[in-house]
Amino acid sequence: MAEVLAQVGVKPDDRVAILLPRGAEAASAFFGTVAVGAIAINVNESLRWRQIEHILKHSSARVLLTSSETLDRLSRTMHIDTPVVSTDKIPRSGTFRPLRRIGDDVAQIVYTSGSTGLPKGVVLSHANLWAGMQAVVDYLGITVAFGGSGLTYGPACPTLGEFELLLHVLLGSSSPGWVF
Repeated sequence: MAEVLAQVGVKPDDRVAILLPRGAEAASAFFGTVAVGAIAINVNESLRWRQIEHILKHSSARVLLTSSETLDRLSRTMHIDTPVVSTDKIPRSGTFRPLRRIGDDVAQIVYTSGSTGLPKGVVLSHANLWAGMQAVVDYLGITVAFGGSGLTYGPACPTLGEFELLLHVLLGSSSPGWVF
């Protein structure tokens, strides 16, 4: 994903909206976005088209990373200026070397569900993500020498599910899985 994002002109600190179903492809999109130094915006695919349009406009997303299947599930065609990059033909492997980032660099913008109005964005730095993972490790008393495989029960798009995904990476899990 990182190679394709770089090829379409995504640069460090650009915002990449990710509208994909929960799972390995969404995880790959998140890590590919971060690898090019861009800011990931995970868009929950269960949001209404009006909320998705708002997030794309409000965040000034450089591209929308999605699949044709995901777009087909929306109840109507969205009217957006954001270029769409389809994941349908993106190779599943590559040799992109991640760009170096520091803790204060923005990693992600998380949008609220918009239950009382339009979604609002919350900025998270790389240090925020690291602190969130570390808090889970400390709270659960997990050892970093895990190295096995793990299973996450819950959504990969909202923040909690994402921390669980990142936790698998921190612990060196060989095959994180998701159950929805």
